[in-house]
Amino acid sequence: MKCSHCNTDLVQKSRAALLLAGAFFLAGAIALFYLYAIICIAALLLHVVAIYLLTWCILGKGLWCRSCKKFPVVRRPTLP
Repeated sequence: MKCSHCNTDLVQKSRAALLLAGAFFLAGAIALFYLYAIICIAALLLHVVAIYLLTWCILGKGLWCRSCKKFPVVRRPTLP
């Protein structure tokens, strides 16, 4: 596949690895927030990273452009 922004080849990452890493980051963020509420900023950072990884896995289908550092988001077709 080609990148829609810069027309270079996309790299395919393992969707299972991205999903697993996102789930671990999300679990770590939740555990960090509940166990140590005083360092909730670190939990928020882990939460943002987890959401990014899960979005890349599900909507981006694990595709990555090395030149423009973006992943294509697969959108549902809109009704006319």
